[in-house]
Amino acid sequence: MRPLRALILHPVWAFICAFSSEWSVVDMVEAFSLASVTTCLEKESPAHRPTRRLPNNPQYIRPLHYPPNFAKSRCGFGAGRRPYASNIHHKQAAPTGSPSDTYDFVIAGGGTAGISLAARLTENPAFKVLVIEAGPPPDSINQDEAIPGIDFFLEGSSVMNFMAFNRGSSSLYDLWESMGNPGWDWKTVFPFFKKYAHFTPPNTSNNSQITFDSSLYDPAAGPLQISYGQDWSPKIRDLNAGHAVGVAHTTTTINPADQSRSSAYTTFYAQAKNRPNLHVFTDTMVEQVLLRKYRNASGVVGTAFASKEVIISTGAIQTPQLLMLSGIGPKAILDKFKIPAFVYNDGLGQRLQDHPSFYINIEVPSSLTTIGQLLQNPATFGQIFAQYQQNHTGPLASMNGDTLGFQRFPDKQLKAMGAKDLIALGDNWPNVEYLLLPAYNNPGFPTAPNATGNYVTVLVALVSATSLGTVGISSTNINDPPIIDVNYFATKDDQQVAIQGLKNALAIAQSKSFKPIFLGRDKVVPPPNITTDAQILNYVRQVTTTIWHGSGTAAMMPRAKGGVVDNKLRVYGVNKLRIVDASIQPRITNQHVQAVVYMIAERAAEFLRQQYS
Repeated sequence: MRPLRALILHPVWAFICAFSSEWSVVDMVEAFSLASVTTCLEKESPAHRPTRRLPNNPQYIRPLHYPPNFAKSRCGFGAGRRPYASNIHHKQAAPTGSPSDTYDFVIAGGGTAGISLAARLTENPAFKVLVIEAGPPPDSINQDEAIPGIDFFLEGSSVMNFMAFNRGSSSLYDLWESMGNPGWDWKTVFPFFKKYAHFTPPNTSNNSQITFDSSLYDPAAGPLQISYGQDWSPKIRDLNAGHAVGVAHTTTTINPADQSRSSAYTTFYAQAKNRPNLHVFTDTMVEQVLLRKYRNASGVVGTAFASKEVIISTGAIQTPQLLMLSGIGPKAILDKFKIPAFVYNDGLGQRLQDHPSFYINIEVPSSLTTIGQLLQNPATFGQIFAQYQQNHTGPLASMNGDTLGFQRFPDKQLKAMGAKDLIALGDNWPNVEYLLLPAYNNPGFPTAPNATGNYVTVLVALVSATSLGTVGISSTNINDPPIIDVNYFATKDDQQVAIQGLKNALAIAQSKSFKPIFLGRDKVVPPPNITTDAQILNYVRQVTTTIWHGSGTAAMMPRAKGGVVDNKLRVYGVNKLRIVDASIQPRITNQHVQAVVYMIAERAAEFLRQQYS
């Protein structure tokens, strides 16, 4: 099979270099490796599932509906009396302990942050920890039933994400600190990034051109495994040094020992699951945090006690939903649903941030082998699937598109857009990410123009988005879907960056390097009659989807500025209650979010150890 990487991928980075002062054409033109053409179907990234949007309004996501099998049980979780969060009420489905037990810490949500935090806390045998998770263990999940942005299974999104591991720019964390969060600057958080991830250097016989800085990693760190995968890559910058602009063959959460996914479940949970001080209830839905004495209703709801703290780790969508149902949140929402209010905080559910992503699709000659072709040919795909099952090698042994390009527009261009806020972010803050996928993928146009055609997709993601969305509730029942307004492209800056990002993607398709495989502008989606800025923006709105990086809805900022938690992740107005997940980010990371969530969990574990040890 003729490898796709040879002709398709280098034009992308050759093109990006025209917009980056830090990279030469020589660096870029050889920069792309698509050795990893796909991910195993059992590990499919959520980025390949479409977002549900309200008809004729691309700025709104349809409320996400939970599958029936995830509504098996509910729990109310909270405190003995206001203002403490010290006990939890639940209906257990598959516990590993008794509901009448007392725990030191009770964690709502066994996702990436929740399960890794529990593993760190139970390293101390004196800490007894309960984790309550709405879904089953990942080995029993049917991914066809998974909900975009709401991951109902033990270990959460790390079992099905894109596996990209990027720490983000140093300026991001310095910005966090400047927003009223002492102790969250790059210098302070960097050791926590190093602590949890064990880096395996590449095999130089296959990856002779990879360069990396060994000082960025701790050989004694773990348990998460990160690596560059099994295939070659050019001499490029390591994205984990606090530099976020340029092209990189990204580190991934792939265990090089067997080319398998390294996740919170296979690492943190695997290490901790046999500890007698760790207890996990699966298939158990958290219903509310109770900030007053709770009266048991005919024994339907069990009771467990947290003598030290309750921790919310249910993600950027469900964390605000859960707290609002518990009497913490915006006055207008609590009053509307007649929820007894304990803490009014109009900042909760605000500042929803994401990396809105859109696509162009390029038909290429059938002589190029892509994962799209492999999926269309059951026999061929069966061969590479069997290869991976037998010896963990081949195309399925790496992630889908593991070379990333992060572009910052020149100041002159940003100034012409009127994007002063983006200029102020500095030279180390990219505006867009480009990622090449060797298949047809376009939620706005789910059917390829040529049903039997061979396609490559250029994904463009806004990583400096300034539009803020909201999360609210639709009822007082946790099983009813939350109201999500993503509010994409609400600001002029986002509109201008999106327009330019799509123009750049189209330029990739028509570049000189792409010419040998370019079949004509009429073979590209969007069609050639979309030319004006207004038409481009309309197209972008039609095809944009989330990339499942939702953040910011319980922001770590001073309360007077709209914050929900302080710099120790403690919820304002309530003792013994913290939030540990992506929702606390005051400004979303400018790369992929996975590494940041693990870091937040490490910081939380340190805070709790310091306070209670």
